[in-house]
Amino acid sequence: MWERDRFMSPDGGNGGRYLAGLSTLSLRSFTSTDDVVQAILELIVDYLGLRTSFITRINQEQNQNTVTAAYNRAGGSDVPSPIDLTLHQTF
Repeated sequence: MWERDRFMSPDGGNGGRYLAGLSTLSLRSFTSTDDVVQAILELIVDYLGLRTSFITRINQEQNQNTVTAAYNRAGGSDVPSPIDLTLHQTF
C-alpha cells in the first residue's frame, strides 16, 4: 500500500485519524493566515511524530532560502522564523 493510500484509506492504518484531524481543522475559524499556517504545521508534527516542521521559500535570483514559518516542539530543532539563509548554508 502506498504511503499516500494509508493516509486516505477508510479502513487501513490511521486514515480515519488523519482525516478527522483535517476535518476538525477545517471547521476552525482563524483570525489570520499565520494562524492557519501554525495550525497546519502543528498538525504535521502531531501526525508524523516530528518535533519540528517548517515552510521555506527559495529565491534563486538572490541565492536565498527563507524560512517563512516554523513550529517547534520541545526537543525539536528550534528552527527560527522568519530567517533568511544563503542557499550554500542550507541542506
